[in-house]
This record gives sequence, C-alpha cells and structure tokens, in this order.
Amino acid sequence: MIDQNRIVALLRRTALFPALPERELERVASDPRVSVARYHVGESVYNVQCFRNALGAVLSGRVAICRAGNGSRVLLNRLGEGGLFGAASLFGASDEYVTEITAEAEAEIVFLPDRLCEELISSNGDFAVSYIRFLSDRIRFLNRRIAELSASGAERRFAKYLSECGENPSPNMKQLASFLGIGRASLYRIIDSFTESGLIEKNGKVLVIKDPEGLKKLI
Repeated sequence: MIDQNRIVALLRRTALFPALPERELERVASDPRVSVARYHVGESVYNVQCFRNALGAVLSGRVAICRAGNGSRVLLNRLGEGGLFGAASLFGASDEYVTEITAEAEAEIVFLPDRLCEELISSNGDFAVSYIRFLSDRIRFLNRRIAELSASGAERRFAKYLSECGENPSPNMKQLASFLGIGRASLYRIIDSFTESGLIEKNGKVLVIKDPEGLKKLI
C-alpha cells in the first residue's frame, strides 16, 4: 500500500513539485497511476532497453546514473532522496534510454507516468515553468560533466588560468592564446564551450566566472 503522506513529503523536497499547491500535491500522491517500486543494491532501475515512460523520484536510498559505452561505464551523477530522473526523455519517441540507473543502496522509487505529468504541465503554468527550468538545469549539469570528462590540455590550462585570477578577468585574447599555447580560434571555441556549460559568462570583454567549483574540477 502506498503511503500518500510520504509521497507528498517527497514531492515537496524535489526541485520540481514545490511549484504545485498543497492540495494539488495531495491529488498527485493519491492518483492511482502513481506507483512505488523497491530495488536492491546493484539492481537495475532503468537501462537502455528497459525503462518506464515515467518521471522517477527517489523516495529512499540512492541511485547511480551512468553512461555505458565501449565496454566501460562513466558515472554521471548520484541521486539521493528527493532526486528526480527521466524528465528529459519523458515525452521522447525513442525506444531506448540513454543512461543506466542502478540502485547503490536499498531504494524506493516513486514513478509518475507521462500522462500525469503532461496533465500537470497543461493545467498549471507555474509547474510548466518549473519543468522547463529543471530541464535547463539538467542540461547545464550534464554539459559541465561532459566538459570535466573530456577536457583537453588547453581547456585545463584555461580553467587553471581562470581559477587563479581571483576575479572576473578581461584578458587580451592574443596574449592569453599565446600564454596557453593555442591559436585564438581555439581559445574562442573553449570560451564558447565554457559559456555553454555554465562555467563562465561573457560580458563584453569581461569573463564572468559563474561556477568556480566546476572550473576547479577541470584542473
């Protein structure tokens, strides 16, 4: 039997559902389409071929999100209580899931099916905006992880330069490219990549550091 009070408390802790009023949260928790599943350590929650058209919320425990390929698995993220997954592919037409999600501890997952989420988006503007904001934050997070995992030597040197500036620099691009040992075209591509990843922001000639911890992870 599903404990609806636990589900309401869970939804309040997520990055998405606080946009809904309390009465709506209670309605979602009591919706018969909502389900709860339990997973043992090491058990697959989602994989490439086996997944649900549903938004998953971690009620208890912890899951790991990995990207598999070329015989190896790359850890992208870990989610504890209140963590959400499945939002990006909820309305997609693909018959494959892009990552693997595995229980790292005994876990309970609440699944909210796509039709329910679609109804919430259609009927509540605040929820729709929160959903878009949540997806945007996920894109930024994944872009940073990609940058961390694939950073070249030049990107690491640039991240080190930014981290050691101590303030938002306005460098001479010709001199900086020479300092980093790369061409100016390559430097501009790196700046664009860091901007897209949310690490920095360009304000005229000034490079505004937005995520100093993310930069440190590239070094």
